[in-house]
Amino acid sequence: MKIIFKANGAIIDFLGLDDREKLKSIEGITSIWIEEATELTKEDFLQVDLRLRGRTKSYKQIMLSFNPISSLHWIK
Repeated sequence: MKIIFKANGAIIDFLGLDDREKLKSIEGITSIWIEEATELTKEDFLQVDLRLRGRTKSYKQIMLSFNPISSLHWIK
């Protein structure tokens, strides 16, 4: 699934993390939003972080949204 903003060519891709290997071919990403981040393992997050690479005109960011579940969770 994908949304393309025709005015400037910006693209929003909707991807699942059922298989981290699918992320290897993604390039030119400037922002990543992870919904329900507590469902990710720390290793999943590190793989996503590795994909945020390459030269872009924009700054790069990862945003996480989640409901707190434990003060011992790796996100904390």
